[in-house]
Amino acid sequence: MAFGFKSFGSEQGLTSTSITTIIQDLNGFLWIGTEDGLFRLEGEKFRRFGTEEGLPANRIRGVSFARPFGLWIITDKGIVWWDGKSFQRPSQFGFPGLDDRPGIHLPSGGVILSNAEAEQRFFSATDGSGFQELKGLPWGGGAYCAFYEPERNLLVVSLQEGLWLWDGKNWKNRVPFKGESVRKTIHSIHIDGRGRYWLRQTDGLFRLDHFEAPPVRIPTPEPLSVVSDTFLAEDKLGRIWTNTAKSLIWISDSASGVLGENQGLPPGASYVFHIDTQGTLWAGGDGVFKLLGDFLWTSATRKTGLPGDITWTVLGTRDGRLWAGTGSG
Repeated sequence: MAFGFKSFGSEQGLTSTSITTIIQDLNGFLWIGTEDGLFRLEGEKFRRFGTEEGLPANRIRGVSFARPFGLWIITDKGIVWWDGKSFQRPSQFGFPGLDDRPGIHLPSGGVILSNAEAEQRFFSATDGSGFQELKGLPWGGGAYCAFYEPERNLLVVSLQEGLWLWDGKNWKNRVPFKGESVRKTIHSIHIDGRGRYWLRQTDGLFRLDHFEAPPVRIPTPEPLSVVSDTFLAEDKLGRIWTNTAKSLIWISDSASGVLGENQGLPPGASYVFHIDTQGTLWAGGDGVFKLLGDFLWTSATRKTGLPGDITWTVLGTRDGRLWAGTGSG
């Protein structure tokens, strides 16, 4: 079954159509991060927020939600917390001198900020009041990636020194990869429903059955390759998904598979992917693609209402709609 998109652009208030991120906050509002401001959908129109409203810069690098409400926004010139009424910089919630420091957003909510001059890192999974220094975490340059698991309050950070796990009370650390034969940089982390740790490198996928367990290289049905952004996600069947430059790969305890050109997914369609609340798989790149069944896809392109063919981000909202951010809206 084919599907189509309704386009949103300048006529609906989305004056910047170069989309960098899409997120739905815990109150149900849809937010669009762009290269020229942050936009919130209010009815059928978008409201723009920029430096005039308190953002440090107009270019949005990432957005994640805070708990129990609000947002963390990463800009070119520092991070801010949206408290529902205004943007709060670190100095406004008790951390002077950190307003222009870089940060990374966590997909499951929260933010990490780095202060290179003092070799400090700060973290919050809640709001500005929960912002705190990550004491005991060594400084070795920027954090490669991080994963926060809110149900168990687990924070995993990948550094040059290895993996670090915060359980809310103490740090544990380990170096999972040793020797020059294994590339050490970890680009993505995921903790699955059974508490196992999945680590994605450029050309390798590994699993730790628990944090102290030795890493097991997971065979993949085709070689992993360099992509600008690597993803790890888990579907309702407990399968782990990741992407390559040409395909999507899934892994279960007893099998593995690939969705690529031979399975109906065109080359260039796996830059981003999303598993919605119904368990449906969506892929984005040169268009948007929905998996209907084995080897059966339906797609949307500019001809069916997509503002542009190159898709940078995909999000399914709680009302069952899918949003796709392209370079043209």
